[in-house]
Amino acid sequence: MAAAFSRNFAKPALLFIFEPVYGGMNMVFNQNEIGREPLLFEVSKNASWLTNIRGMAGGKGEIRLSSPIVFKAGIERIGDRLRVSGEVSLKVASRCSRCLDDADKNITHRIESVITMPQGGGDIDISDDMREHVAMSMPSRIICDSDCKGLCASCGANLNKRMCDCAIEREESKFSVALNKARAS
Repeated sequence: MAAAFSRNFAKPALLFIFEPVYGGMNMVFNQNEIGREPLLFEVSKNASWLTNIRGMAGGKGEIRLSSPIVFKAGIERIGDRLRVSGEVSLKVASRCSRCLDDADKNITHRIESVITMPQGGGDIDISDDMREHVAMSMPSRIICDSDCKGLCASCGANLNKRMCDCAIEREESKFSVALNKARAS
């Protein structure tokens, strides 16, 4: 990780924060320790930390977290503000939006945030800002494969597993013939 940041930042400090699976550690930094050179951090969070995404914290939503949420980022002071940059990565599981089979998706989302520092120094908690980045990274739907054929609209058969007679009849309709001609030209 330090090598990836060395291109962007000069002489970074490094901080690792690992949360136990049962724990509740926040992303709290002392403003006096954050300088012009980035303080790099790696934080691992579990699903219960995602209090802003409905159903995700309890694992009962349509999309479930199937790995820890890992933040690899740097935080630095820019005037009276803090800049947080890096990435968040996680893996989610759900049913495929097309065929309803189980599907997994690895997500990596770029983090770029500017946060105004509170007056008076002390600690600053960036947890809420980082939760927002996780929320923004969530897909609206998950598909098992980019070539997923989905379900037959007539009989409900999974077209990835078998073709049904409905699909053959539908392909021979006048509308599909005209549509295929239009696509060919």
